[in-house]
Amino acid sequence: MHYTPVSVLPALLLSGTLSSCLPSPPKVREIVEIPGVRIENVASRSNGELLLSTMGEAKLYSVNPYKSPPKPEVIAQIEGVNSLFGITEIGDDVFALATGNDTGQQFQNNSMKLSLLKFKHGQLSVDTVFEESKYGPVNGIVALPHYKHIILGADSVRGEILRIDTTTGKVRVAIQDKEFTPIVDGLYGLGVNGIKIYKDYLYFTNTDRQTFGRMKIDKLGNKVGDVEIIYRLEKGSLSIPDDFIMDKNGNAYVGFWQDRLIKIIPDGKAIVLSEGLLAGPTSVILSRDAKSVFVVTAGQNNDNVSGGQVVQGVHNLSHANHDLPDPELTPLGEEQAQALTTKFPELANNVELIISSPLQRTIQTALLAFPLKFKAGMQVLAWSEVQEASDLICDTGSQLPDIQARFHGLPVDFSLIEPDWYLKMTGLMPSILKQLTGPTVRSALLP
Repeated sequence: MHYTPVSVLPALLLSGTLSSCLPSPPKVREIVEIPGVRIENVASRSNGELLLSTMGEAKLYSVNPYKSPPKPEVIAQIEGVNSLFGITEIGDDVFALATGNDTGQQFQNNSMKLSLLKFKHGQLSVDTVFEESKYGPVNGIVALPHYKHIILGADSVRGEILRIDTTTGKVRVAIQDKEFTPIVDGLYGLGVNGIKIYKDYLYFTNTDRQTFGRMKIDKLGNKVGDVEIIYRLEKGSLSIPDDFIMDKNGNAYVGFWQDRLIKIIPDGKAIVLSEGLLAGPTSVILSRDAKSVFVVTAGQNNDNVSGGQVVQGVHNLSHANHDLPDPELTPLGEEQAQALTTKFPELANNVELIISSPLQRTIQTALLAFPLKFKAGMQVLAWSEVQEASDLICDTGSQLPDIQARFHGLPVDFSLIEPDWYLKMTGLMPSILKQLTGPTVRSALLP
């Protein structure tokens, strides 16, 4: 194929320096703030939307963090309780939601209620599993990997792990251990708080004891090993751990009251990823593609914040970025892309064709750099011949349906992309690929 001669260099820049996946300092940004609302927990739907449980009015919010601007909406309110606690997926777009009553100072014993949220054909139905229980309420909850209809729940007041069958409504004490209990006369009176399952272990935080640890369990959630404390805050610290999420490598991203997000690696080393922006972090979730971490907060202990926040940690949460597939631009990258035509004003008028690698960050660069061109009807032409030659995971693109969905409704032409475009040529070094790419592009573009 051939095109009318164009300014080629600006197009080819979109596969290079501006969109590099080289390491950079961690970045976080607030994407939503809901005035007067205390967000307690968060779950991620298959479509990328976040479900936010709240305390005080028992309202469930939904927000799409990828929309601009994101708009949180109330999609349900649970009757008979004043607070929503843990939420976890137990089936395809089916979520268990733990609820109960909170006095503002402590959980009300025996007020646990469990609901099922079912999304189907764009509609939400809310079913009640049970209305009352002599247990709970529970704080964090998690589904058993082999029996998704069974969940474990953290009874923070009694310091126990409950096993709850969401099909029968039966509740039993599954695990008791000193490391799950609160401290007598403790500041908060809360023991085990957040819980997650990774491989054969139940990971947990304990609020009063200021610990993060794990215990080996069987497929039914029974204890088969002793507690191992992985991380403990220094004596005298006023910070406390709340809920968290595990990544595929066994790292934990933990929200620490009052204002920190901390990454705890398997050997117990703690890395502060954010401090100061978060107004009472309560829970953490990874995006479905594991490229972002979302932190929700109670909107407290910060005079500059009016309510619960949803804060996004973008893909460079650590300096080991090369193992993240097809990452998006960082906030700094977005700023640089938006400033491109200001820094190089000759580009604003001389570009007749914009060609981009099909990588997410290069398409984002194009869309942010030339907004006036797109308003005038121009499109970004995605072309695999100008993709990064490197075989690093971060330079490997997404499957065509995924990248099309990511930029649906935006001026991007994917007609030249083959389904297997993202598969690198096995056996060829990146330097050889670079030598081949230049002549290929020139011969295709120029008559």
